[in-house]
Amino acid sequence: MKYNCCKIQIEHQWILDKLNVSIRSLLLALAESQQLAIILDSQSLTYAEMLYYVQQVSLHFIDKYHVKSQQIICQCIERSIEMVIGILAISTTGYVYCPLSPNDPIERLYH
Repeated sequence: MKYNCCKIQIEHQWILDKLNVSIRSLLLALAESQQLAIILDSQSLTYAEMLYYVQQVSLHFIDKYHVKSQQIICQCIERSIEMVIGILAISTTGYVYCPLSPNDPIERLYH
């Protein structure tokens, strides 16, 4: 029973820590919402747009895949704005980011 209590406390603290980080990010995004957050080649996103997409992808991870915190999420994608959104969504939800290169042989990607 003590183990469950400790586990609940740790998970509760983790949620509070994540909430604090999210609130700081939200305040920054609100203050600078129309400033450019990322520019890559001919594409760009403002902080407001980036926050919106990161939240959408984060919710998708949580709702559709039911991934638990601290699990490893691999991302195999070329350098792009979508890659950055993926990285931020993975870290926002408390998952561990593992980059994979699409240029690597298929055999390496499956290990």
